Amino acid sequence: MSTLKVGAIQSTTGNAAMTVANNGVVTFPNKPSGTSPVDIISSNNTGGSTTALEIDLSNSNDYAYQKLVLSGVTGASGSHDLHMQVRKDSNDTYITDSYLSIIGSHMMTSSSASSSHAGLWNGAHFRMSHNNIGSDATHHLNDLEINFFNFANDKKFNIGWQLYGQNSSGVMRENGSGKGGYVDVIDRVKFILSDTSVAIVWDAYTVYGYRRAL
Repeated sequence: MSTLKVGAIQSTTGNAAMTVANNGVVTFPNKPSGTSPVDIISSNNTGGSTTALEIDLSNSNDYAYQKLVLSGVTGASGSHDLHMQVRKDSNDTYITDSYLSIIGSHMMTSSSASSSHAGLWNGAHFRMSHNNIGSDATHHLNDLEINFFNFANDKKFNIGWQLYGQNSSGVMRENGSGKGGYVDVIDRVKFILSDTSVAIVWDAYTVYGYRRAL
């Protein structure tokens, strides 16, 4: 039995097709044909606690859209709304105005069902929750699915989201849609609570990229 040991494989023109790290991990600079149309752009399964949770997005226009799944979200204390801002790739600064959004919600309390709507026009952030998120790490877990469209071209980006979870008053499901007022490529998102001094506690996240073509 023989073993071929290489650190890289290139095409006849010298373009890198794959690299092999010392630990055996293989990296493909270009996606092989016939692979999955969905890429995992980034992920974290260790969780954490921070007053500003920042997550990178891809600024590649190869993706039709990106999806962020953020799991196990609570606050460190009290009950507070969850807010989100996006960062411009051109100068690495967060947009602090011009968020246009609407949010719908439905909540089941111990005694009745209730629903409400609240949006922002030229707001300082996207309002991701209307009924607050709680601080009980066992019962008040919230899970979000957020889709990002037109984030890497010369159009105003669109964002849509779903939040499933519970706060101190009951079980809730909220959905929202929003967009930015400027034409910007966005490469990062930031989550904060309405009381910015309180930390967000979270379990895991994954950013998926849905490719336009293989």
